[in-house]
Amino acid sequence: MAIYHLSVKIIGRSSGRSAVAAAAYRSGECITNDWDGVTHDFRKKNWIEFTEILLPDHAPENFKDRKTLWNAVEAAEKSKTAQLAREFELALPKELPHERQVDLVEAFVKNELVGQGMCVDIAIHNPPQTNDRHQPINSAGNVTHDIEKMQFLNPHAHILCTMRPIAENGKWEAKSQAEYICRRGEEECALTAAEYAEKKASGWKKLYQYQTKEKKKVWLTAEEGTERELKRLSKQPKTTPYGRKNPKIEYWNSEERVPEWRKIWESLVNQSLEKIGSEERVDARSYKEQSLDKLPTMHLGVAAVNMEKRADRLEQEGISAEAIKRSDIGNLNCEVKKYNHLAEYIEKEILALKM
Repeated sequence: MAIYHLSVKIIGRSSGRSAVAAAAYRSGECITNDWDGVTHDFRKKNWIEFTEILLPDHAPENFKDRKTLWNAVEAAEKSKTAQLAREFELALPKELPHERQVDLVEAFVKNELVGQGMCVDIAIHNPPQTNDRHQPINSAGNVTHDIEKMQFLNPHAHILCTMRPIAENGKWEAKSQAEYICRRGEEECALTAAEYAEKKASGWKKLYQYQTKEKKKVWLTAEEGTERELKRLSKQPKTTPYGRKNPKIEYWNSEERVPEWRKIWESLVNQSLEKIGSEERVDARSYKEQSLDKLPTMHLGVAAVNMEKRADRLEQEGISAEAIKRSDIGNLNCEVKKYNHLAEYIEKEILALKM
């Protein structure tokens, strides 16, 4: 059964993460982060089926090297709270052969990400099902070292994207530009440095903070401050709080993008399934949005997954169900699945009676 999953998250320094570490882990490589000097070695990581870097036409050729690309990203960001990369995690239909999975991911990346100016690093993982001891298991839940008997049920892609566009000259574009609050007569407007250089001849002036004789702070043009013989408090002109955002970055970060990406991925997956003659389809919408009488299960998380795997192993070893402790979320999900199964059965029975 094909499963729909597309999640998007930001990798940033504020959470103690680095783009270099993320890229090294997903690709199974050893890369040193020049920004902090830390080496991230994941060469022992298994089950990485495919890696690739795709770039816009005007990106530097050496960005095809993973170490060069992500160290360039780290070097471009000076802030301790900088956002370094956007990561997509995509579930791949196990019904598709590996080559078609690669084609599917590349189609999405080229059209929606690289085509919009992002540098993109792809890694496809397909680990086998394991128990709580990280041992591969077969369909019966028994430990196996035979790759033919292992279960590969979770092929998925990790896609790391740069947060800054590449300019035509191959340099990183700024995330934002300073905007100066300028005045002409009674009018005020916000101008970038380039816009101010163009318009200052027509009477637009930057504003500076002055202190009046009554110890009040006011924003005036340099000419107004001089005429009133006031003391300027700072050499810095008045600016908007966050500057003018790069329009490409603003487009990437807009609230509409993730729902749009989710819908596009749904369409591409279904087209790929149709091409191989599969009747399986995925849907990006929630059960509620689909008007289905089903309840969603809850995300287990690492701790709950390990607890469930341990319970499955103990059950396989013959331990009684009463002596096995499962996670609260796992138990809840079990009840949800029972409800959904019953609801589906009742719906089919009602349809049969109407025929």
